[in-house]
Amino acid sequence: LCINFANEKLQQCFISLTLRAEQEVYAREGIEWSPVQFFDNLVVCKLIEGARPPGVLAFADEETIMPKGTDESLLSKLEARLSGHGHFRVEKAAGGALRGDFIIVHYAGEVSYSCRGLLEKNRDTLFRDLVELCAQSSCPLIREL
Repeated sequence: LCINFANEKLQQCFISLTLRAEQEVYAREGIEWSPVQFFDNLVVCKLIEGARPPGVLAFADEETIMPKGTDESLLSKLEARLSGHGHFRVEKAAGGALRGDFIIVHYAGEVSYSCRGLLEKNRDTLFRDLVELCAQSSCPLIREL
């Protein structure tokens, strides 16, 4: 998810800086040109990183801090809150049961993501590990950090 999100953000920068900005300059300067049609993937970026309304990452963060948050409760929440989004859907098995996967329609196509283990991966222990490592340093300056 994070790699594809990074790709979406890079694509968004390309769209903003190259396609949209250049076309605006051409129009402003009266240069004759043929408009380039492009998919504005801002909608997908907001689906993933949005805060208001919340996106996939916000819901994952929320479920991570919930005492009884599970991958299944995350998937249920994603389905309940994002199922109306045109670039999001939850995969269901025959009979309508949730399979544990959700799909995001990226600018490059559909990608299926598994919720299995997502919350555990989202529990970032790197910061705590770095603090402990710094505290054990032989360098006084590093220990002070």
